[in-house]
Amino acid sequence: GTLTLVVTGHRAAAILAPETVITLPEPTRSALWPAGADLTAAAGPAGSAGSAGSAGSAGSAESADLRRWESALAHDPTLRADLAALPPAQEQPRIGEYTAPFSLRSLFGMVRGLIAATVVVLLVSVAADVTLPGFIRHAVDTGVATARMDVVWRTAAAALCVVLVSWAAQAATEILTARTGERLLYTLRLRIFRHLGTLDMNYFETTSTGRILTRMTTDIDTCSRFLQTGLAQAIVSVSMLVGVMVMLVVTDPTLAAVTAVILPVILVAALVFRRIVSRLYRESRQTASTLNASFHEDVAGLPTAQVYGYDAATLARFTGESDHYRRLRMHAQTTVAVFFPGISFLTDLAQAVVLGIGTSMVARGEVSPGVLVAFSLYMTQFFGPVQQLSQVYDQFQQALVSLHRIGDLLRRRPSITDGDRQVSGTPAINATFSYGTPPPDARPLLDVDLTFHGTTALVGSTGAGKSTVIKLLARYYDPTTGAVTVGGTDLREARLADWRRQVGVVPQEAYLFAGTVASNIAYGRPDADWAEVTAAVDRIGGLPVIATIPGGFTAPVRERGAGLSAGQRQIIALARAELTEPRVMLLDEATASLTGQVEQDVVAAIAAATSGRTSVIVAHRLSTAARADRVVVLDHGRVVESGTHRELLARGGRYAALWTAAGRA
Repeated sequence: GTLTLVVTGHRAAAILAPETVITLPEPTRSALWPAGADLTAAAGPAGSAGSAGSAGSAGSAESADLRRWESALAHDPTLRADLAALPPAQEQPRIGEYTAPFSLRSLFGMVRGLIAATVVVLLVSVAADVTLPGFIRHAVDTGVATARMDVVWRTAAAALCVVLVSWAAQAATEILTARTGERLLYTLRLRIFRHLGTLDMNYFETTSTGRILTRMTTDIDTCSRFLQTGLAQAIVSVSMLVGVMVMLVVTDPTLAAVTAVILPVILVAALVFRRIVSRLYRESRQTASTLNASFHEDVAGLPTAQVYGYDAATLARFTGESDHYRRLRMHAQTTVAVFFPGISFLTDLAQAVVLGIGTSMVARGEVSPGVLVAFSLYMTQFFGPVQQLSQVYDQFQQALVSLHRIGDLLRRRPSITDGDRQVSGTPAINATFSYGTPPPDARPLLDVDLTFHGTTALVGSTGAGKSTVIKLLARYYDPTTGAVTVGGTDLREARLADWRRQVGVVPQEAYLFAGTVASNIAYGRPDADWAEVTAAVDRIGGLPVIATIPGGFTAPVRERGAGLSAGQRQIIALARAELTEPRVMLLDEATASLTGQVEQDVVAAIAAATSGRTSVIVAHRLSTAARADRVVVLDHGRVVESGTHRELLARGGRYAALWTAAGRA
């Protein structure tokens, strides 16, 4: 008659005062979605703000909560371990397939088994199609001419079997070509994405985002359309042409000779068509790339254009580029529209001539009616593939141009090469640097000899070379002459990944990825648990700032951190660098756009992040430089002063003038 009550919950003991309390072990926590925790209260002393954000988010729709916990499940360590234990998918290419030097041979070589199977199936399909007119010839000459219906029915049954074989072969062809095309495209996407990650900073600073996106989207999609539809049709058409030409000669050499008169005209027309359309498609694809780049730039700069009233000018420029692309495409389509009907006219003309000559030959008894019927069917099969090849050629030209552009990207070699040595020690620069390939007598953009200990602040006007020093230390670029060394070892001889793991970089405009606050902090350490993420933020004193974000660590972050303040983005970027525990910290203008209390919070976080590390800070604000162990003043790529804040003020030189101008004296 007693009731046993089992209650699970966070506060069951306080509410129900039970006789027995069972405390379960703390669950495994994830940096992205900690299980069973108040996700925003972890913001520390300012937890009230985080709790308020949590309470506000608690009223969100149930479906939104479900999506968040589905994402939590996706990041569960146990589930990830189970997934890692699964055997690899059969359709996934091997690593070498998308890292080997790019060539058409290597690209198609990895699917040679599928290609061989496709060719076999296509040959079966073509053989079946070529056989059908022979059955009809036999039925007409042997069955209809002698009124033997049993022959007609047997021939029809045999022809039906051939049709079924042809249908099955066509279905298999569609499946095989789709699988081949998707595998090739999958590999191309992986290769492009992986290859982009190996290219040096110069490529991304000199190539517009729109052009890069064109390779990943438009060019890939163009190849996809051809591989999945046009390629199979082209193979079938070529095979059919060869088979039908043989059957035309075997069926009746005289009528075949009449048909051959039309072929040179078609070939000449096809060659002229190919030359014109190839040029037009190359120009149109180049224009499409320019148009995409322009569109990306216009969308990114639209707020600025609206503020300055340049809407009409921007629209006029984009309209002109779009119109140029439209005219190129229309020229190509007009050429296609003239060529295809011309081929159809020649086809109909050839069939009419053959029918007239063949009828007279039947009347004279030179050929049987079945031969004429079969020959007419073969002619239909012959000129059909000719028209199909002409249509496929449009797709082929676009795919060829796209594949050529993809190949150009994949063949581009990075200027930053990997070494094989591990490095450790004091970083130093004794080098000159210029972007691109300057003339032999040109003055280098940067010419410095610096060794970095403690915290070094770089000061100077815009264009003095401060950011270039950061890029050289991070090895985004290699020096033109001289070397960047770590512990006496040239960075060009070091393992790039090993050095990058020792360096934390915080740019002026911190880039945040779509996800959550926690996932962005853990970007460099995706295996970090919840405690490590919060500890990294706590070490730089950033918990109060995270608490001001509604939702705290689990707050959704949109692309580029839209919706977050500059200070919040900087704290997240600093915590991201802190979590990797770098030996060298590089900060490029990290407080340039901040003011007031936000600046004080970020400056304090910078001080915590750089404490005990070799740090180089591009100091836009001299208050940051004043806290550094050493200040280096750059002017036009040269070191003009170096020393502590007090020493440089005492000298009364360039730094003292800057300090006075800033109103700090």
